[in-house]
Amino acid sequence: MSKVEEFIAYLEKLVEQEDRAALARLRHSLSFEPGEYVHAFPFIERFTVGLSPERRRLYFLVAGLFAAHPEASRDPRENLGRTLKRLYLEQSESPATERRFLALLEADDGQLPEHLRHLVGLLRSRGIPLNWERLLQDLIHRQHDLEAVKRQWAQAFYRPMEEVEETHGQEATA
Repeated sequence: MSKVEEFIAYLEKLVEQEDRAALARLRHSLSFEPGEYVHAFPFIERFTVGLSPERRRLYFLVAGLFAAHPEASRDPRENLGRTLKRLYLEQSESPATERRFLALLEADDGQLPEHLRHLVGLLRSRGIPLNWERLLQDLIHRQHDLEAVKRQWAQAFYRPMEEVEETHGQEATA
């Protein structure tokens, strides 16, 4: 099991155990810069040993976002672009959703947490689950190849849903 998988499994266990205090602290951590809220350290810090400060911040960010919306998708095809496409379609192709998505794509590392907080809140309001492992993996990959991640998310957002599903099905069999 990878470090990312272990981390997300741990967060899911907090939900299963109905550890409301832990989840409340993680949610509250979203009011701070990722990695700065010391009351979240007991739940996250052990997973960040040896990580760069940038990657450590991502673990804290994802933990807070997860605590705000712990509904998870297990579909390996489900990246953030595809998830936001679901939101876009549920909102009758709202231009505001597309604008938020485009703003996310253009966000720098400092702006990213705020954009993700808003989008996760919208997903929560519609009951649309996220693939949390994939999100954390993509955010980590984004640090090294921003354009590749932006391209993957944009392709998933702008392709018809059935084409996205077909493309990923072919990748799995290739």
